[in-house]
Amino acid sequence: DLPMASATASMELVRLLVLGRRQETPEITKRLDVQFEGVESVTIGVRCSADLLSPQVGARLNPLILTVSSVHGLPSETHLGQTRDTVRVALNAFGRRDESAAQALPPDGRPLQLDWKRVFFTG
Repeated sequence: DLPMASATASMELVRLLVLGRRQETPEITKRLDVQFEGVESVTIGVRCSADLLSPQVGARLNPLILTVSSVHGLPSETHLGQTRDTVRVALNAFGRRDESAAQALPPDGRPLQLDWKRVFFTG
């Protein structure tokens, strides 16, 4: 018998609205690194069997998805108070500000993988 363990995960389901409008099967997945004995990671996913927005509603809402997949080649500007161990995405759009959690750039120069997404309804 395996010991019981639990974890909480969250996903932004609003992304399913945009994916369906691009003629793709609306599906999102998220990989979770876990600290359970014998388990490295868990992947959860949500898939829709049909578009979530009708063409009329989609045209009215006009959803826009902004994605920052990775960052790399950032300058070191410590004289401006910016360090390579507190990198974050900051977006000012449509009257609101969103920020990602701060992360450190990999020390070996590889890009920092983010997959940071925000959805706006611009209609």
